[in-house]
Amino acid sequence: MRRLAFFLCLLCMGLFPVNSVAQTVLQPPSRRIAPKPKPKPKPKPRPGRPTGGTANTRLSLSSTYADFDSDGGSKTFTVSSNKSWYISTDTYSWGHLSRSGNELTLAVDANTDDSPRTDYFEVQAGSKTVRVNISQDAASTSNSVDWSMTGTSRDYTDNASSLKYIREQIEEWGKCRMGSLTEGGSGVVINGDNGYAYTNINQKLADHIKELNNQQKRINAISITNSGYYCIVYDKNRFFAVAPSGMTDMLNKFYSDEDEILSVSISENGDYAIVTDKSIYASNSSDMECLQKAVEMYGRAYSACVTDKACCVVCENGVYYSQIPTNLEKKLNDIEYVPYFVDFTDSGTFLITTKSGKYYYYM
Repeated sequence: MRRLAFFLCLLCMGLFPVNSVAQTVLQPPSRRIAPKPKPKPKPKPRPGRPTGGTANTRLSLSSTYADFDSDGGSKTFTVSSNKSWYISTDTYSWGHLSRSGNELTLAVDANTDDSPRTDYFEVQAGSKTVRVNISQDAASTSNSVDWSMTGTSRDYTDNASSLKYIREQIEEWGKCRMGSLTEGGSGVVINGDNGYAYTNINQKLADHIKELNNQQKRINAISITNSGYYCIVYDKNRFFAVAPSGMTDMLNKFYSDEDEILSVSISENGDYAIVTDKSIYASNSSDMECLQKAVEMYGRAYSACVTDKACCVVCENGVYYSQIPTNLEKKLNDIEYVPYFVDFTDSGTFLITTKSGKYYYYM
């Protein structure tokens, strides 16, 4: 016991060596502190796609089109926006824009050319742009120019339904560019690039017309029937159609050839005719003879209308026709201005328009 006590005393005094293992101090494992992640670089905007501003920018105009007759005139637009706005694309020299507060006035010079003309301007706020399409009628052309007509006519029975609503809309506009009539009470007329009025037409066609109007697309040609066929051409040669056999193929051909389609016509029995700036075509051999004779006699064709019994072709220097109703022949002979477009039915209803938008009808 005394030896054990002595040993303990030496240990307390630090005079007794201890094993080195006992001196080892276990440290907690070292911690690697991860570096803070670098912030990701902001993505660069894609070319042509402005970033920011569009979603919060409001910009609208009281109208997105302006239609003028050959005499010219002016139209005022109200611009609504939550940001400052400016004219980003100006008009050609025959158009003049002036601003007063949030009103923008467009003045258009008289058109002395014998062809209609189009233009546009754009208003921008932030990165949002609104386009306004402009169209102007050609200068009025009277029968003092070298213009004539020839062909055959026939007696007819007026079995067509009245198109009172169409008549009222034309009178309200004071002008009309084209249209398509049927004997069964369906009809559609076009004013300016895409203004429209219709009655009793196919709902799908009505939806297409509204869509083109909302998108401010120019309607080049239109034709409807009671039998369910229809065709509407826009943007020179694009189209919507429920068409007779072979017609869609021809329309696609003219699109591929980059023709501008000027006129389409479908008869109730499924015959059809197409006039472009480069070509004429009719599915029926007698109608094709009529078109060829018209071009041979009177030059470039502007429009053609075919029915179950008749054909009428309007050309640069005259009108050639075959078996049209006698009242249409009489009106063509009496009208004061050179026609540019003719549509009619075998029951004697018709619509005649000129380049300047003047019109004659029986419906």
